[in-house]
Amino acid sequence: MRSTVPLGGGRSPLAFGPIATWFPMDDLLRDLMKLTPMFVVWTVGLLLALNRWRCHPRVSALVAASCTLSIVTTVAFTLAAHRLSEVAQFGLVFGLAWTGVSAVATGLLLWAALVRTAPAPASRTPGAGSH
Repeated sequence: MRSTVPLGGGRSPLAFGPIATWFPMDDLLRDLMKLTPMFVVWTVGLLLALNRWRCHPRVSALVAASCTLSIVTTVAFTLAAHRLSEVAQFGLVFGLAWTGVSAVATGLLLWAALVRTAPAPASRTPGAGSH
């Protein structure tokens, strides 16, 4: 039978100081790593929104707000889940709060995608004309 005690006598290399008793870092980092694909999508969305800000400020602001809200709440709720997992009613409250914030973030993205924007001014280049 294999031993289930990890190297280092059972102590995590990430469990250091008093914070180790407050947040088991192994589990927290593992849970955040599971969300890496979403963090990549939100970060790329945020960077694209910032890049396109001059061309489409309203849409970019909505996308940036949505991506930022998604990143911040995901980290915050993951931290809260690890800290408050022993509270009996945590699951219901947590689920409702997460769903509410996710709905707001998704609503911002939908608004950005469907909001009516003014058409971009036509560029006039020399030699271009209607034939």
